[in-house]
Amino acid sequence: MIIIVTVLQKVSEAQLVRSEGKMTHYSKGSEKPPLKGDVLRLYSMRFCPFAQRARLVLAAKGIPYECININLKDKPEWFFELNPGGKSL
Repeated sequence: MIIIVTVLQKVSEAQLVRSEGKMTHYSKGSEKPPLKGDVLRLYSMRFCPFAQRARLVLAAKGIPYECININLKDKPEWFFELNPGGKSL
C-alpha cells in the first residue's frame, strides 16, 4: 500500500512538472504540441485507467515522459495523423 501511494505521488509530481502546473486537454483547433527532445510521449485523457497503469509503470521505473491529454469528444485533427482510426488511445 505504501509503495502504491509513493508511486502515485511521483506520478502526480511528474505530471505537474511536465504540464507546467496545469492540466490541458487538446481538442479540435489546437496546435500539435512540439516534441521535447528524446522524452517518451504518452497520449491519454485525464481519467483513463489504462493510461494510469502506464503512468504507474513509468514512474516506478523512473522513465521520464510527457503526458499529452486528448479531449475524446472533440479530438484534434493532428491526433488522427497519429491514430488514423481515432477510436481509442
